[in-house]
Amino acid sequence: VAAIEDERPQLRRVGSRTMRLLTGDYERYVRNEWTRFLDDPARMRSSREAVSGLQVARVLDVGCGGGQELLPFVDAPGVLGVGVDSAPEVGLVASGLLSRVAAGSHVTVVRGIAEQLPFRTGSFDVVTCRLLLPYSNNADTLTEIGRVLRNGGVLLLKYHAVRYYLRRAAVGMTN
Repeated sequence: VAAIEDERPQLRRVGSRTMRLLTGDYERYVRNEWTRFLDDPARMRSSREAVSGLQVARVLDVGCGGGQELLPFVDAPGVLGVGVDSAPEVGLVASGLLSRVAAGSHVTVVRGIAEQLPFRTGSFDVVTCRLLLPYSNNADTLTEIGRVLRNGGVLLLKYHAVRYYLRRAAVGMTN
C-alpha cells in the first residue's frame, strides 16, 4: 500500500453513504481539484512511481470525484480507467473533464459506493482511493478494495493530513 498524505479536507459525511461538500457546489470543487492536480506534476509523478515495474491494464479510482487520480495511468496505450463515486453528479462532471484532458483514453465513470463495489474479484491492477475513508465504513471499503484488486496489484491510499484527524478527535471528545 502506498500512502500519500493530502492536506485538503474538502468533503464531509452526510447520512450513511452520501458525500457532499462543506461549501460551494460539486462542479466547482471538482474543477478546483483538477486544477490543483494538473498544476502539481509531482502528484502525477508520485502515482506513476508507486507502480513502476507493474503491468497496468486496469485502474480503479474509488471515490473518484472528478477522476483526476486516473490521469497518471490512462494516457498509456490500452489502459482502462474506471472511476466510481456515490455523488449523482459524478458521471457528468468527471466524464466531461476526462474526455477533454485525456482524449482518446479509455475511461468510464460509474455511480456506486465503496462498501459495495460493482466489479468482479481481481478486476484491477491498481486501485486509488483519495480521501474517502473518513466518509465510508472503513472495514467494508477496504474489504471491497482488496476484493477487486488482483493478486500483486497496488493500492494507492491517499489520506487527510494528521491535523484533520486530530480535529475530528477533538470534536468527538467535546460531544
